[in-house]
Amino acid sequence: MTPYFVPPTIGICHVNRVIDGDTVECDKLKIRLCGADAPEKSQSYGAAATAKLTQLSLNKNVRLVTTGTDIYGRILAEVWIKNRFINAELIRFGLAYTYGTCPTQKTFLENAEKRAIANKLGVWQSEQIKPWIYRRRIK
Repeated sequence: MTPYFVPPTIGICHVNRVIDGDTVECDKLKIRLCGADAPEKSQSYGAAATAKLTQLSLNKNVRLVTTGTDIYGRILAEVWIKNRFINAELIRFGLAYTYGTCPTQKTFLENAEKRAIANKLGVWQSEQIKPWIYRRRIK
């Protein structure tokens, strides 16, 4: 499923809803944080990831750097609030894993994950089923 228009490479939008720990609704468009995969709502840390993303982004204007769309038609994007890279923030707090591509920020995301692992934050406190594996199992 592809959006009915080509999204801008860089744009500003207002987050009016947080869907889960790695997806927001921004001016009625579904935006999936590129390079990050948060636990599903029914998994450990799923609610915490959603709460953190809500705290960071809800009712705020964000800057998007889009990288394409996913198989569900969501726009994949780097999400920025001022100089704060929201995708990396979730990973840094241990509330998301690095996953997929976010071409211009890959190293930054990987370093955020290394810090979360070293500090045993969030999902790194104990062995967790990765969200992409969890989704395959429940299909």
